[in-house]
Parts: sequence; C-alpha cells; structure tokens
Amino acid sequence: MISKIFTIAALIGMGIAAATPSTHSLNLAALQALQATEAPRLAASGIVLHHTEALPDGYFVEIYGSVENNTSPAVQQHQHIARAPLSVAGKLGCGMEKIECDWSPTYGVKEEVTERLIRHLFDRKDWTSRQPRSFCLYGKHSRACVSWNRDVGSFPWAFLAPATQRIWGRCGEGHSGRDHNVVLRLLGGWLYRCIGQCLSNRPDGC
Repeated sequence: MISKIFTIAALIGMGIAAATPSTHSLNLAALQALQATEAPRLAASGIVLHHTEALPDGYFVEIYGSVENNTSPAVQQHQHIARAPLSVAGKLGCGMEKIECDWSPTYGVKEEVTERLIRHLFDRKDWTSRQPRSFCLYGKHSRACVSWNRDVGSFPWAFLAPATQRIWGRCGEGHSGRDHNVVLRLLGGWLYRCIGQCLSNRPDGC
C-alpha cells in the first residue's frame, strides 16, 4: 500500500514537472516581451535587433545594429576598418580615459549580469559578423548592455571588454556610465577607431 502511494506521488510529481515551463523558457519569454516593447523606440533611433543567442548557463546574448546595416552581408566587413598610426591617439584624445557615471538607477546595471557580461566578452574569440551598435546579456530578469556611439564596422567582440570593465569598476552596482575615449585596437599597432562606449541596461545607452 505504501509503495503504491509513493508511486502515485512520483507520477503526480512528474506530471507537474512536465507541465511547468523551464526557467530557460521563462527567461526567453520575458526577454522576447521586453524586445517587443522596446522595438518601436529603438527603430526610431535607427537601431534594430540582429539576433538573440542562448548560452549554456541560461543567459541570452542580444546583438543590435543600425537599421540600414541589418541586411548587409557578413563578408568583406573588415574593409570598413579606419586605420591611423597610434601616434594620432594623443592628438584625438583617444585612449585618454574619460568616464562619466549616471548615478540615477533608471538605466543602472546589476552586479551578477554585468560581471557575467564582462567575462563573456573577454572569452569571446569571434569577430562581429555585421556592423553592430550594442551587445547585451540578459538573464535572471536583468540585463547589461555595451553600446557605442557610431558604426565602426566589424571587430573582435573581446575588444569591448576592457572599457566595459573600467566603466563597471568606476560606476558600480545600480548605475550606468560612459567612457568617451575608447580605442579599439587592431594587431600591428594600428588604431581601429575612437568611440564613446557605454554600459547600461538598454541597447541604445549611447
């Protein structure tokens, strides 16, 4: 009799588990709802979602780009690189750290997702396949985004990590920030481009 009770309880438990959506599915549904809500505002600013990718740990990567670049082919992107000798950096102010923090919590980021974003950027070995404008990480109902203020063509994602880490270190939990003079460096001692790079909870933070 007791064994029958345990068997019935186990079957009921399996049925409940099967009927309950996974945390991954719930996170994806929440993210898709957020993306749908933001789409009109982003489109008005000329920004569109390129794609969303799922990570093994349950987080999601979002990549946004300019509307006019949404259908551009992935090939030949490296030709868009604007190069100049590193000696020019000082004259342009590039590389001279200039971080400003927004202490308002409206666009602030949370510790767990931001530190996960920084680790992920440092670990990525691939180049951007289009001309993106922001890179976001979403998980546990929280989001952290790196965005920049101009189209710069294709580049290794890892190039975004150092400035993101500096902004986070300066501005911290619950805040957002911007470094106005970020240099994306290429191999061989050349400047890639001088950009303003932002850390916030939205794709159009810059």
